[in-house]
Amino acid sequence: MQKQLRGKIDVFGTMMGLLAVLAWGSGPVFIRVLTGYLDAWSQNFWRYATALVFWLPFLLLAMRRGQVPRNVWKWALIPGIANVAMQCFWGWTFYFIEPG
Repeated sequence: MQKQLRGKIDVFGTMMGLLAVLAWGSGPVFIRVLTGYLDAWSQNFWRYATALVFWLPFLLLAMRRGQVPRNVWKWALIPGIANVAMQCFWGWTFYFIEPG
């Protein structure tokens, strides 16, 4: 059984929770703010280009180490297509909804 701590705050857990809220909450804010300057296609392009720049070094490093199976691209094709479609629709919603 775990010992209960009363009156103590898990600082690391709290910081990670706040960081998660910031990460998940900042995307819709940026998309909504940029709707006046960029169309939906441009926003989706920049969102995916940014994700590519972030994740590509990790993927290439894992491939170089042999940690990624050769047929991973086949496995990721259908979920990837579904994800791109759903993310595009989600990004487009900010052009059609208004508060209130």
